[in-house]
This record gives sequence, C-alpha cells and structure tokens, in this order.
Amino acid sequence: MYNGNFQTNDSSNKSKYDSSISVRAYSTVYYTTSSIDGEDYTDLTKVSGGWTILDSTVSLSNRKVNFGATGWAKSGVGYVQQTSYNNPTSNSFSYSAPSSWAPISVVSTGRIFGVTTWVTLKRGTNSVWELQLVNNILKNGKGYLIHIMVTTQKAPFSKKLKHKSQYILS
Repeated sequence: MYNGNFQTNDSSNKSKYDSSISVRAYSTVYYTTSSIDGEDYTDLTKVSGGWTILDSTVSLSNRKVNFGATGWAKSGVGYVQQTSYNNPTSNSFSYSAPSSWAPISVVSTGRIFGVTTWVTLKRGTNSVWELQLVNNILKNGKGYLIHIMVTTQKAPFSKKLKHKSQYILS
C-alpha cells in the first residue's frame, strides 16, 4: 500500500544450524516502509525460507511457519495483531502477507513483525529434537531497529525461553 511521499523496500535474513549441525534453517522477511498521510508505516509483504538437510541420516517433520505484524495501524483501525499459521509439507516456503493486513505505524510502541519457524529433527528411533528460527524485527517508539535472536531447543519441547530478550511471534 503506497499513497504518500516515499516508499522503501527492505528485508531481514536469518539462519541457524541445529546443535548437531545436521540442518540449517533460514528465513527472509520482506517489508516496505511508506509515508501515508504524512506518517510512516511498515507493511510486511512476504516471508520465505526453509530447511537444508546436511546429514542424510536426519529426517524432518512437523514443519511450522508463523508470521505476522502487530502494532498500531492507521488512525481509525487501532491496534492490530495480524498472524498467519502455516504447515509447509516441503523443505522450503514462501508466503505473501494477505492484502487485507493493515500497515503498522513506524512510531508504534511495541511494533513487531517477522517470521518464526519450527521443525522436528529425527535420527534413528530415539534421537528427536527441534530447531526453531526466530526472524522478528521489533521497532520501539523511538524507531530503533532490534533484530531478535534465534534458538535451538532439544526435546522434550519446553515453552521456556533460553534468553530473556527473546520474543517469539506465535
């Protein structure tokens, strides 16, 4: 959506290996920043990525891709939480954000947008673990860009986060 003075396109790339270096998860978040009626807004436009298997003894299952944009939208719309939940069946994905999603104000406190992926890895009959990749972009009310870290979790899958500064879009 563009109806102002400028529009810029940007992206954020992240990748992470699991603890055994058997699989590499990777993702890219695409977004535009536009001026609408004199105020700057961000539109999440697309996410893409996948998993590269580096060890042929490892199999993948339970692939999940959640992406979204949360924050204050244009006047009259209010605070929005826009999320898409997906279960790809292959080792790569590409999803466009719905055209109905509202752009998020750049100066919105608590604005966050991005993608989180999960995949279950299995070797043999007893070795199972999960690889999670978080590629979220958080901009606080002062416009500072903060990229959020990635983590790897081993089974059993705990909801506990390893780092206090981590925010998972789910």
